[in-house]
Amino acid sequence: MQQDGYITTEKIRNRLKLQYNRGVLTLKGIVDNELGKKIAMKVMAKYISKRYTITSGRQEGEIRPDFVTIPYDCSTFRPNYKDAISLEIESLNEVSVHPEQVKKNMIKYMQIKDLFKEIHVWTTEDMLPKLKEIYDSFLSDNSIPQEYKTKVRIFAVKLKQKLERKATETKNKAGETGEFNSEGEEGEEPESKAEEIAAQGAPNNEPKLGSLTLKEVTIEVLSKENGGYIIQIYETKYYIKEEYLKIL
Repeated sequence: MQQDGYITTEKIRNRLKLQYNRGVLTLKGIVDNELGKKIAMKVMAKYISKRYTITSGRQEGEIRPDFVTIPYDCSTFRPNYKDAISLEIESLNEVSVHPEQVKKNMIKYMQIKDLFKEIHVWTTEDMLPKLKEIYDSFLSDNSIPQEYKTKVRIFAVKLKQKLERKATETKNKAGETGEFNSEGEEGEEPESKAEEIAAQGAPNNEPKLGSLTLKEVTIEVLSKENGGYIIQIYETKYYIKEEYLKIL
């Protein structure tokens, strides 16, 4: 990892300082447009708040998940692989211009369906009706086994609208999630509260730059370093680029 630039090490007295330089997750090659990045960051924050670990999908071969998320036991931190979920991020361009590709992304896991408990497809709230049309086409396809259809679910994330206001009048709103089940009925995911920065567990006396709040996860921004920020999630510290922190 050091050779590839992911980490740098520095010897301090009898200790070795290790710094991760590539952010929490890489989005390159998975979602390249700004809207896709915003959706991905919101989605990842939701699963992290629900005690899931997330990794970028391997972008090679015919089946390329955007992300794979796996729940873990909070007491042992052991991942529960049998409940793994594949995540697909669909931005405005994919949903409106390439609906056939979106449907293909819903179908492509049939060969490895036993690896995932569910396949979750995410888009923005305003594109959800169009995604619902694609989803209905997927559900009505008789060539697809019913058992597999029940694994695929669609969701939407609400992005903050940029409004021209004075700084004193600016108000951040929480993201909301809409969901359609396999029968096409709309449900609701628990709302995410705005992101906050606070320590979980033992008190942390380090000076903090600010805070963001998710529903059940707290993130501390500890310091600014090398054009990015050192953040802490629970008791683990990460380096995240400034552009990704702005998206959150």
